[in-house]
Amino acid sequence: ALTACRLVAIPLVQEARALDSKERLNKKMVSCADAVSAKLVEKICDEEIKHVKYGVKWLNYIAEQRNTSAKLLYQEGVLKYTGKVVGPFNVESRTEAGMPTDWYQQTVTKN
Repeated sequence: ALTACRLVAIPLVQEARALDSKERLNKKMVSCADAVSAKLVEKICDEEIKHVKYGVKWLNYIAEQRNTSAKLLYQEGVLKYTGKVVGPFNVESRTEAGMPTDWYQQTVTKN
């Protein structure tokens, strides 16, 4: 149970949140004429896609081993350990990482 919860909390909530912040942070850096930081944000977010992808992969594996759904494990983990996920979401990047929208749309709190 703890492994699934860690997969939810770290790559599928915290690192997925970095994906959601990509556009906002990039615009902020560009508006400050900070192209170096804008490129860094882009690079970090590209790396986070890989991290989220691994989280999805392993949560799916654990769900299969427990004969349950990864969506259910994700939603239970969010509700128990983080309480919510905050939108808006970068659906494109989350989808690229293999994270289905129905996992997180039902546990959303708008910021």
